Amino acid sequence: MLQSAIYPLDSLFFPIILAELATENGDNWAVAVLECAVNKLRPVLSGLFDKVDALPGIEIPHFSWRGPMGIISFRVLRDPKISDSVANGISDWLRQHGVDFVIDPTIDQKLGGSHKWIRHGEKDPHWNRNRCEFLSQLSRLVVSAAKSGLFEACDRAEFAHMAVNMLFLQEATVLGSNRAYYLDVLTGQTCGPYKTSLIDPS
Repeated sequence: MLQSAIYPLDSLFFPIILAELATENGDNWAVAVLECAVNKLRPVLSGLFDKVDALPGIEIPHFSWRGPMGIISFRVLRDPKISDSVANGISDWLRQHGVDFVIDPTIDQKLGGSHKWIRHGEKDPHWNRNRCEFLSQLSRLVVSAAKSGLFEACDRAEFAHMAVNMLFLQEATVLGSNRAYYLDVLTGQTCGPYKTSLIDPS
């Protein structure tokens, strides 16, 4: 079933059919790259999701940690016609909460290297609607854990381990490197490698 909403634009009303927006098209996404103190990360993520859920014309919010520490790439699908209002709504909330951020940074801008999503003017057929909606569901699970007080390191590690098991995978890291592989126990195939970040525990 198509989701539709009507929003004001230039004193007129235009129907925006969100389910018709191509998730593979970078022009349909707004990306906020946040630099957030670790002790603020939990309330910022949960509050930001509450904010975008209240804004009209936004769909499939999701995020990814880009490192180091509290740098987050936060993405929302939105019609390019309302890009300014969406960017303003997100920007106003982030400023009010003292978060350093850039909206849709180019590679040479501050935090631009942590954008890590489909850039404006580009397309990526890999990120179809099903994949993007699943990313949003995963993001909301993390936010739900944060709101439920299940965000300590041991909690997150336990849930990550259980999620890997539920996906019928086994994770392995290569000693002395920053690469992680997954063994698919259903087929015997290895998937990856994926880069991880090595953090000095001191």
